[in-house]
Order: sequence, then structure tokens, then C-alpha cells
Amino acid sequence: MLLLPPAMRVAFAHCEPGARLAVDGEQADYFGHGAVLAPANLAGTPSLVAPAGEDDDGLPLGGQLVGPRWSEMRRTSVCRGLEAHDVLPGLESPPA
Repeated sequence: MLLLPPAMRVAFAHCEPGARLAVDGEQADYFGHGAVLAPANLAGTPSLVAPAGEDDDGLPLGGQLVGPRWSEMRRTSVCRGLEAHDVLPGLESPPA
């Protein structure tokens, strides 16, 4: 299994669809941010994206776990283990 980022950058504040966003100091196409998800699916090795806490601004972070074909249950189990060891701390429910 591979643990990879699910997007080109951390979450960003709401903006107009199609707006350009900063990635490492450069402007990048809004619709290209999810492009890092496509290679795993095209290769027949689907991925699972799991919550991985929040950044300093309270926006969500995630991790993409890529595994062999037909390994959905194993990927889910690995994610649970990563969450149990605070590698992927998950997200807390909002206060009621």
C-alpha cells in the first residue's frame, strides 16, 4: 500500500469554481487539484481517501491510500490501523 497526498495542496477556503489557486507559490488550475487521484484509478489500483486532521486554519487534511485491485477491505483495515496510531488522526465531529 502507498500513502499519498489526495490533492496538490491542502484544503483551501471557498472560492469561485475555476479560480486559480496557489500551489508552492505558483498559480495552478482549480480543476487540476484532484489530478493526483487519477493515476491510481487508471492503473487499476483504486485508492481510498481518509481524513487526516486539520491544518492550522482548521481546514481538513487527507491521505490517499493506494493498494492492489480488489483490496478494499484491506485498505479500510489499514486506514483503521493508521487512525488508531494517530498517523491519520481523522476528523472530530463538530460540536452539537
